[in-house]
Amino acid sequence: MTKTELKIHTVDRLDRGLAYGEACFETFRVISGSVFGWSEHMTRLAKGLHAFGIDEGMVNCDTLYEQVLRCAKEHGSDVLVRVTVTGGSAAWGLQRSQSIEPEIYIQSMPFKQQEKEIHLSSREWPFALQVKASKQTCDYALTLQAMNVWQQEGLKQGDTPLICKGGGMLSTATANLLVYSAGFWYTPDAEGGGVLNGIVREALLKGGVVKASECPQSWIDDCEAMAVTNSGWFIRSVSSVNGRALSNEVSLFEPLYEVLRGESGVPNL
Repeated sequence: MTKTELKIHTVDRLDRGLAYGEACFETFRVISGSVFGWSEHMTRLAKGLHAFGIDEGMVNCDTLYEQVLRCAKEHGSDVLVRVTVTGGSAAWGLQRSQSIEPEIYIQSMPFKQQEKEIHLSSREWPFALQVKASKQTCDYALTLQAMNVWQQEGLKQGDTPLICKGGGMLSTATANLLVYSAGFWYTPDAEGGGVLNGIVREALLKGGVVKASECPQSWIDDCEAMAVTNSGWFIRSVSSVNGRALSNEVSLFEPLYEVLRGESGVPNL
């Protein structure tokens, strides 16, 4: 088998997102020219930039919103968009120049709902937990390493890892978790670390239909239903966890849908 020739680039400077993981991002859908929770996305992005010492005021949210809508329009009326903000060009060394402005990348593609069922397989998070106040590329580098560990442990292709730590459930790799137990919906508490406070998750908490709580792994054996939430799927039911079938009864999910229905930028639920 012929080896592929490596492409080698010789450079004097790298984007700081590539050099040091100094980058934050937000992912969401643009539906009929609207984004659900845009201000919340920008608030979370600002928290991430502030953590790196980047002046979040350099990102004009109104201008960025216009650019996002313009890019999305080229791909249709229901578009998945990722906005990534990096630290900009980096010389050698950790010290950043305050004269360097951050750089913004907008990626967009037509949104396609996944038709396959979601089957969760519980997996232990192999690293120490950290509080996740924003979406940082360095966090997802750890997730990629964890995925490699889980695949070596036998994670089946097509199964979605249900991330656990110390006897509690946390989330999946790309979505918040909801668990229906004893007549109510719960989501793992973000205060202990390892859980990102998602935009859809926060809307459901504010709507009073979900409660943030410790979600012990023992619930895996007797909960009635599970769902995953993010700003791409919004809400999707889980078909099974560790091989045990879960309920997809519409009436269980109706309170979740009701909070979001009719909001700008939300798909038909």
